[in-house]
Amino acid sequence: EFAIIFRDIEDMEIAKKLTGKIHTMLQETISMGTIECAVNSSIGIAVYPDTGKDGETLVRNADSAMYEVKRNGKGGIGFFKDTPYIQSP
Repeated sequence: EFAIIFRDIEDMEIAKKLTGKIHTMLQETISMGTIECAVNSSIGIAVYPDTGKDGETLVRNADSAMYEVKRNGKGGIGFFKDTPYIQSP
């Protein structure tokens, strides 16, 4: 697991677009000689201040959204709301 923090993004459509690009890049098969490695990603997003006013809460809520994605079959993007919302790529 890792975190990516976007600063100064006020438009959720921009956040969705950036996250979608990251998700697409992570889906690409990686070739290492004769070995090919397919990677899958489940991404959870929490937005300041709507879904958390401090770092700990934002990370916890993003984590919750990510696990909701995983429960629904993995390989998607989830935006945390009071009830996590799942958006498939």
